Amino acid sequence: MKFCFDCDDTLYDLSYPFKKACNELLNIDETHDLESMYTIYRSCGDEIFDKIQDGSISIDESGIYRIRQMCKIYHIDVEEDLYREFQRVYKTLQKEIFMSNVFHDFFRSTISELAILTNGQDEHQRMKLKALDVFKYFKEENVELIVAGDGPERLNLEKLAEELGVADKVIFKGALSRDEVKKEMSNCNVFALASRFETFGVVLIEAL
Repeated sequence: MKFCFDCDDTLYDLSYPFKKACNELLNIDETHDLESMYTIYRSCGDEIFDKIQDGSISIDESGIYRIRQMCKIYHIDVEEDLYREFQRVYKTLQKEIFMSNVFHDFFRSTISELAILTNGQDEHQRMKLKALDVFKYFKEENVELIVAGDGPERLNLEKLAEELGVADKVIFKGALSRDEVKKEMSNCNVFALASRFETFGVVLIEAL
């Protein structure tokens, strides 16, 4: 049996970098509910999801947009420069994310096939997986990387796979529609999503 785990907010607490950055940089007190603030912050990202996907705006620009909109909704007065500083600190804190011992124990002991689903820019997703220390649970002979998405780095990545001798283990699917993503996910027996913050959880519907 193959188990597929969604990386964000299943393998780690997605809200951790946000909450810590808020406490460090924003003028908030006990009257502010960080859980609710994070939910709004996430929903602001949903508004510009398509622009992130087609490259109209960068990851940093989307993060600045989300924190700016959230501050407006909660009437938190912030100088424009602080939005950029928040995004910088937020990205740094993403390198401090960690996976609970429950998952470490499961990955260490299971005999089932494992898959981890990430969605986003390669460098950013790889950074998160490295911080979570998951690579040690995947034996080289059992690893297959499926890259969904397209962009200016695709040819370089294909060349790199050839140079590293892993071209037979790396499958480049190109840009996929939501329906095509659903088909890829259907190759797994189980999809696990334990998110507490998804505003709708489209990825869960796609996995059905």
